[in-house]
Amino acid sequence: MSMTVYGVGYHILPRFSGRPLWSDRLSYFHIWLANIGLVGMALGWATRGSDNGAILLVFSILEAVSIAFFVINMMKTIKAAPAPPKPAK
Repeated sequence: MSMTVYGVGYHILPRFSGRPLWSDRLSYFHIWLANIGLVGMALGWATRGSDNGAILLVFSILEAVSIAFFVINMMKTIKAAPAPPKPAK
């Protein structure tokens, strides 16, 4: 579900704001971290009983960092957008 949110965010928000994405490089880094975190969390859930959840914790933190990258990129994209025009009097 989160990948759907990321895809819609990367596709729609720059178009609605009228500006390009703030950082393409950060978006690529975000997607890689999100996918690695997702796979690692799946492994962590599968092996949770044998290692007290250390793998799950590490990859959950990695996933949280990727979410922060997404939020930063989206906020910077929105803030870079010009102010809406004032209505004519």
